[in-house]
Amino acid sequence: MTDVESISTNPDEHHIDPPLKHLKLTATRPCLSFGLACGAHCFFFLLFIILVIVGGSTFLPFQTDVPLYDRTDVEQIKVDALVAGRRDADLAPALVTCQLERSTSAVGEEKYILELIYVTKAGGSVFDTAALKEIQKFEANLQAKASYSDYCLRQWNSTALTTEASNVCSQTQLLNKDPTKCKSPESAVSSCIPALSPGGNCNSLAAYPPGVLDCATLSGCSTASGTVDPTFVQSKLDAYSTYSLNLSPTGTPAANMFYKYPGSLFGSGSKFANTLRSEFHFGLPLPGYKNAEDRLGEQTEKLKDWLYKEYHQHLLDKPMANFDVWFNMYGAQKTYIQSLLANDGAMAVLSFLFVWFYMAFMNRSWFLATMGMGQVLMSFFTAYMLYFGVFQQRYFGTFNLLSIFIILGIGADDIFVFLDTYRACKVAKPEADLWSTMSSTWRIAGRAMAVTSASTIFSFLSNATSSFPGISTFGIFAACLILVNYCSVILFFPTVVALYETSFAQKKFCCGLFNCCCKKDRVTNCEDPSSETAAATEIGPVETFFRDYFSKFVIKCRWAIILVSLVLIFVNIYFASRLESDPNAPEFFPADNNYAKFMEVKIDKYARGGSIRAQKVSLNFGFAESKISRDGTASTNKTDVGKAVFRDQGVSLPWIAQCVVDMCEHFDKPNNSLKLGGPPYPNNCFMKAFKNWVLALPSGSGGGQANWNLATGPTADSPKFRALFQQWLTSDGVYQKYGKYFGASGTQTDPILRYVTAAEVTLTVDSTMAFETGLQVADSWNAWLKSHSLTAPCSAVGQNISTAFVSSDAWAGFTKQKLMKEEAFKGIFLSLLFAFIILAFATNNVVVAFLSIMCITSVVMCIVGFTVMNGWKLGILESINFVMVPGLSVDFCAHLAEGYMHSHQKERTGKVTDMLVHVGVSIISGAISTLGATTMLFFTTILFFSKFGIFIFMTILYSMYFSLVFFAAVLCVVGPEGDCGSLSCLYRCCKKK
Repeated sequence: MTDVESISTNPDEHHIDPPLKHLKLTATRPCLSFGLACGAHCFFFLLFIILVIVGGSTFLPFQTDVPLYDRTDVEQIKVDALVAGRRDADLAPALVTCQLERSTSAVGEEKYILELIYVTKAGGSVFDTAALKEIQKFEANLQAKASYSDYCLRQWNSTALTTEASNVCSQTQLLNKDPTKCKSPESAVSSCIPALSPGGNCNSLAAYPPGVLDCATLSGCSTASGTVDPTFVQSKLDAYSTYSLNLSPTGTPAANMFYKYPGSLFGSGSKFANTLRSEFHFGLPLPGYKNAEDRLGEQTEKLKDWLYKEYHQHLLDKPMANFDVWFNMYGAQKTYIQSLLANDGAMAVLSFLFVWFYMAFMNRSWFLATMGMGQVLMSFFTAYMLYFGVFQQRYFGTFNLLSIFIILGIGADDIFVFLDTYRACKVAKPEADLWSTMSSTWRIAGRAMAVTSASTIFSFLSNATSSFPGISTFGIFAACLILVNYCSVILFFPTVVALYETSFAQKKFCCGLFNCCCKKDRVTNCEDPSSETAAATEIGPVETFFRDYFSKFVIKCRWAIILVSLVLIFVNIYFASRLESDPNAPEFFPADNNYAKFMEVKIDKYARGGSIRAQKVSLNFGFAESKISRDGTASTNKTDVGKAVFRDQGVSLPWIAQCVVDMCEHFDKPNNSLKLGGPPYPNNCFMKAFKNWVLALPSGSGGGQANWNLATGPTADSPKFRALFQQWLTSDGVYQKYGKYFGASGTQTDPILRYVTAAEVTLTVDSTMAFETGLQVADSWNAWLKSHSLTAPCSAVGQNISTAFVSSDAWAGFTKQKLMKEEAFKGIFLSLLFAFIILAFATNNVVVAFLSIMCITSVVMCIVGFTVMNGWKLGILESINFVMVPGLSVDFCAHLAEGYMHSHQKERTGKVTDMLVHVGVSIISGAISTLGATTMLFFTTILFFSKFGIFIFMTILYSMYFSLVFFAAVLCVVGPEGDCGSLSCLYRCCKKK
């Protein structure tokens, strides 16, 4: 950084560089130049504010979602094609439209759900009378919230259900609803609902819903009393636990319906459970709106705000004495994250204040500190306009905010570089005027900062090459920040220093507030800079420490330092070799937070028939070879996946029926290579269910094997198939269960079947398995489909089977993990390569550049090893940090390398001493500012903020050690002397040849 000796004792000392012309105005008219430079900053800031006001979210589209996907990946294309297909082909067949209207039990959209999981604190049974009463009281209080009836999911008017058996769609009374009747929560702590089981026996074990509470009468469900009768509870538990119930109004076994409430300990003869689950349903339209689609966005925002206001903090406060309550609520997590961002944003303010105070203390000037930090802050706004306008980026998310902490450290470091260099130039040539001194400072500091800034920019641009939008946008924005900060510190800060020298240098630091900290042997603002004492002073106590103690220690113990460092490196390499990819999305919350705990509890307590995270594979027909069109989509918007591309002919169900049934029968059998477990792993195959229905029909009604053979296959009787299929589809509950597996477009009178998800199979393995093994499973499935399509009966299907594909969300996750790991190490390599090239030209020496890169690589390996030691895996944050490490650590080695090469000493040890004396203080100052800024992140709630802070903190600590200690020791042993490793010599040699 500061190189006094290169100024005062250079062999070419007789040559004096002329003052830089562009600094003449700065030196001669400091107030004017400062005003112009400050005005430029203010202009960009005001422009930013105007664009925010005018453009709003269009200009600053802040999002908490992280776009972590690769849309060129084959498995991701399959997943997105299905999402787009279900959206683009959502026409309900005409014959089931009326049936859907009749069978829907509530008005609104069922996705607005509050899901609760009760876990007993003492481990007792949730079916104890006291426990059930506590849950009952708690849920009653939730329903008693203000305006609950305005936001709840409302039921159909029970008086309009008397004609439910009719198939006449014109009966408009079926659409009437009772605005005061809320759908009851789905809970084990419930009793029969009179509207849904008229005339039924409340005490019947098959009463709907399958709750455990008694009703008011034994003769019928006229009312629901909600009485907790231990005898009645026990009778239901006896039946449910043995899986003996087979009747309910919907045709689904009541035991099946009940099993969603207690945890997995219940069942198979066990009547014990320590967890219960409930769902509260909310829906549209809200009062004052015509229907659910009327100003939908406005309605959903009101619903989310009401849910968050009424329930969120209440549930977080652990309101039950004997239960831990974990919850998941529509819209709450995103709102909660936004509130945490506001709270955690205060840490950025504290980081800013810390660096400001530290800079003021070190430089003995509030003016310099204020202008320096103002410059860093203003860089953010200018960088964003560069990011938005030049690079055309339309995503700004939580990860981009983390760059604030990066620029605080880097910006402060550049300011220390400039100021230390300026002071060194003044000491070296006290007779020089302000213009000459500023010109010398600009040349030396500008070059030093250019080296470190370029290395850091290329490091972030390595992130920008990522296939994942969340990583690439972070890299682009961070690179813009570093570029703007560099331009600002070489254009704006010289005017600050010039104004300081002419207007503030004679003033005491804060009227003597810190005079006690001013040492008499240092040049400080408390002294007269023109005094003989100040002019004679060259180094301060830190420099003295490096000269008299630290450098001697490094030189004496260089071999021990190298040995200890190598041990540290190899230990971390061992741990780094065990790095695994993280199959999960980035974690926002600490482990004990509700939103982190809820899914963990659900997986742990409710896994039946395989894990909740078990891979699900779907078999799909109807898409064209390309599957999806991405034209006009925003890559950073995860919901804007594109438009599904279907086969022009659509899907012929009669033709593929026998093939699909044959495949589904294979899926029912255990298969190790495909990870099929057979029962009880679910296999949802609507064509198999349809076939069983046809075979059960009397032959006179079109049923039986013969009619099935006639209605399906390449020579199918399509009208016969269509008639049977429509009859089956409109039977009770069929479309609700299987309708999501196929989609049509066109008109209801002339629909075209666009896609079919012929089967959805649950595998025996989880989506959390190692991605290498997971990709082998995906390859096995793709190979199986290719081979099976060539065998009968599928070989006779023709074009319908040629574009069929199998897909799984888990497989897209596995390819993402593989790509992320590859990109992380490719990014590290590119960062190191760029750093080597820049350092080689900056120092004019390949040996020093190589040794610098060796130290930077050691920092990288230690950070990767540290990650594994902490039990962390390679996710998006780790990938960003690993690639960023070379850019952050290169600053230390780059400045030291330049200090070594510019030393006038001939011997290695002398060069190392000069290097440490002239550069060490600025490295310490920059490191402390960065460490202090990132320490504030330790106290944030959002997990990846605190993790990011730990990463940066450890990177700076390792960088300080490997630069000031290890790098210095290595230079003492093999540092180049004379022309060894000189690029100029190499060039001259090559030129002679």
